[in-house]
Amino acid sequence: MTARVVSSRAADDDLFGIIDYYRQAADAETAERFVDAVEAGIRRIADFPSAGSSSAEVRTGIPGLRSMTLDRFPYHLLYTMDDDAVRIHRVLHVRRDAERSFGD
Repeated sequence: MTARVVSSRAADDDLFGIIDYYRQAADAETAERFVDAVEAGIRRIADFPSAGSSSAEVRTGIPGLRSMTLDRFPYHLLYTMDDDAVRIHRVLHVRRDAERSFGD
């Protein structure tokens, strides 16, 4: 069964910022490929919520936090699962400190 996926305001802000970055630093086509990669990552999470790495929980101390790295882009979706939905909390560059980012 496919899980319902919801994103936080912070995750939405992350996405819009990254898309703007790719539009300015590269081009609209790269930004579109990034959006496609995000959509594919969300589909993977919806279909297989437990497939993400649990190392995010260890690094941040946030119970149940998992990460799914995007294909072809150095970003991952940070999310938790509950009975109701999969909740995407942040979209962060793989080199960014996830623990500090949750305080932003």
